[in-house]
Amino acid sequence: MSTTAKKVLPRGIDTATEELLSWKNPQKTGMMFGAISAGFLALHVYKYQMLSVIAMAMSVTVGAFLAWSLVGGFIHRPLPRFPRVLREGITESEARNMVEKSVPYVNMGLAYVHRILSGKDAFMSVVISCSLFFASRVLATVSLLGLVYAAVVLLFTLPKVYHMYSAEIDGAINMFRQKATFLYDAYLAKALKMIPTAQQATPAESSTTVKKDE
Repeated sequence: MSTTAKKVLPRGIDTATEELLSWKNPQKTGMMFGAISAGFLALHVYKYQMLSVIAMAMSVTVGAFLAWSLVGGFIHRPLPRFPRVLREGITESEARNMVEKSVPYVNMGLAYVHRILSGKDAFMSVVISCSLFFASRVLATVSLLGLVYAAVVLLFTLPKVYHMYSAEIDGAINMFRQKATFLYDAYLAKALKMIPTAQQATPAESSTTVKKDE
């Protein structure tokens, strides 16, 4: 079992969230996970619709802040200080910075979608198609509430499991990658080369070229 400290979660996640999901404070994480589980269990047992509960919670929140703003002056309890983004919005430089940071990822995603849809990577297209078909069958039998809770369970368990067995998991992943690469190079690559692919369209001849030929 690996004992070296290793960053489990991706960059961009604050330290408090990482400590919570990594179970560095078992009591705090256990209470949080237990409260979330109890909430999902109540929604499931009493057949509440999740969107209805969210709308009701937002309604209660807005009403509570309204009552606080009306009564707070009399009891000398002003409203809590809201974050700057709620009070002032975001500046043009902040918006430009967020857009500039997201552009490489957006372009990467668009290029990947184009690669899949154009058939340039037939193997990956087959994998994506089969995965989406499997996901459609699973989503047909599982409710939205169940999917959300499953995602929460994975979020609270996978980082801790990977932190405890990172060496074994990395070794198994590398072994699987090597075997998959060997099978692809030995069999699938040869079969995929036999599949005809669409030829790129040649650009239309311009009118200036036609005039020169005449």
